[in-house]
Amino acid sequence: FTSVNIPGSVYTGALGINDSGQIVGTYSNGSENLGFLDSSGTITTINYLGASGWGTEVFGINASGQIVGTYSNGSTSLGFVDSSGTFTTINYPGASATFVTGIDDTGQVVGFSNFGGAQGPSFVATPDYSAPTPVPEPSSIFLIGTALLGLVAFRSKLL
Repeated sequence: FTSVNIPGSVYTGALGINDSGQIVGTYSNGSENLGFLDSSGTITTINYLGASGWGTEVFGINASGQIVGTYSNGSTSLGFVDSSGTFTTINYPGASATFVTGIDDTGQVVGFSNFGGAQGPSFVATPDYSAPTPVPEPSSIFLIGTALLGLVAFRSKLL
């Protein structure tokens, strides 16, 4: 047995391994869950950008290093595939929540869904990796507002 523990975590769960010995799983830092990749002792945190609520959980990895899991956006759970830092969201049609729990070496994923609190169907899906989920950028309104505040502060110093 070899212990898998993320330094500083309050909980570490190793949940997947590929033929190269890369290990993925989930850990808690005390305020949220985060995924991790352990590649020959080098730990990389996996956190779906924009995740909120309980955070990000990672369940599987294939031979190509594609990682699958589920994240909370604050109102529901959605699945994802992480291909070298490019995330593709997986959402079972009509489901109130989607959980992706495994990936094979061809990129097909498996998981299950939830419909309004009731267990929905399990599924096998082939994601469209040509249309990755865009990375959210800072809100334009926030950036414009910050610039305007800076101008007002600058102008008030001149007066």
